[in-house]
Amino acid sequence: MGERGILAGEFAAELPLPESRTNELGSLIAYVDPLQWSGACDDLSLPRLPDPSGIELEPVRRLVLASRAWSDARDGDALGRMGEIVSAIGMHEAALDLFAAAEVLGREEARWSYFYGVACQQLGRVGVATEAFERALRLEPDYGTSYLRLGALHYEAGDLDAADTRYREASELPATSAAGLVGRGRVALEHRDFTTALEFLDRALRSAPRDYLAHRLRSRALAGLGRLEDARAASEAADRLPKHRGWLSFDPRLAEAHVAASTQLALENALNVALGSGNLPAARAAAEALLARRPGSADVRTVLARIVANAGDPKRAQELVEEAARLEPRNADVLAAKAEISLATGELAACAEALDTLRQVDGRAARTHQLAGRLLYLQGLNAEAIQALKLAIASAPQELGHREVLVDVLLGSERRAEARAELEAILVIDPSHARARSLLAQWGN
Repeated sequence: MGERGILAGEFAAELPLPESRTNELGSLIAYVDPLQWSGACDDLSLPRLPDPSGIELEPVRRLVLASRAWSDARDGDALGRMGEIVSAIGMHEAALDLFAAAEVLGREEARWSYFYGVACQQLGRVGVATEAFERALRLEPDYGTSYLRLGALHYEAGDLDAADTRYREASELPATSAAGLVGRGRVALEHRDFTTALEFLDRALRSAPRDYLAHRLRSRALAGLGRLEDARAASEAADRLPKHRGWLSFDPRLAEAHVAASTQLALENALNVALGSGNLPAARAAAEALLARRPGSADVRTVLARIVANAGDPKRAQELVEEAARLEPRNADVLAAKAEISLATGELAACAEALDTLRQVDGRAARTHQLAGRLLYLQGLNAEAIQALKLAIASAPQELGHREVLVDVLLGSERRAEARAELEAILVIDPSHARARSLLAQWGN
């Protein structure tokens, strides 16, 4: 920053609004004149923020707007809000200066101490990050994510006792109870205390049943206990869940920063949260916003197509998946979605075409066999359908969806005894499965 610095008191002008350009994927990116940008940073008594050219447009635009609040009010919290956006777009060194000044000038001192720690952690400055999180906790002892951050720092440094202490403190606060228990489970795994790890992880899953990391670590604990089938089931349960986006999944303040910056990561996180909670309208809104940012993405189109199909708009779902297939004609997930949606709309020829290509790309996958079974059943080839579905189950024996489809096909083929056996197998995997329990109760002994 030179001799003037943020606290020097001399500032004017504003950061220049970026020009809009388009990259090879069709996304809008920012462009600024580097000399004009660095000069504006000097005039505003800001650190020399890196040239944002090539970064996604909207977060850079948000940064410029945030700089105006600092220019108008010389408010330390305005510097902190700038720091959040700067950090969200990956300018961690510059964010450190902004958060340090915000600690001195701002009213939300604990928040800026915390974010100073986040930036240090991103840069691998473990000692300074630890001091910052400890400082934030002295000011705000009830913010559980600070304990989680400290637990992670100690864990990564190999200090398992200190990590367990911090994770325990996090587990004692309602907002971070499940994440703290997951942390304790991870520490127990390092000690090879698989029984204790499983106890912590099971407790975490009782309050957060869709926690991806808890299921993944639980699989390791079960494998350590020699319960290999249960470990495989836990791993498959994890695979069915939205994946974590690092700290963004656990840290409300970091999520707020990405929302303030309007990053694509914020939209991805909103999409995962909505999908995890079954909120289709919110998932659709997040996926559509993400597609507007990534118009060349087949993956986003595929996710949106599935959401739209589940929301009862098969025509729009078909359009989206066809667009995705044109972008990436041999993408296995795109092909599977095209086959699924074609089945739902009764377009059996389109399903067969997608399935033929899917067999070439991912022919041994359980979902490929399941889709083949569903298509064969609709074509009236019941025996062949049952065989394909049994292959799906053999590939993923703990995946309930394959067994559920097989039950329907067996019932449609008037093979009730075999359907009963599959329902009983479902209850072995999931004793609370409502439909299996209901059908078996109806049939009696």
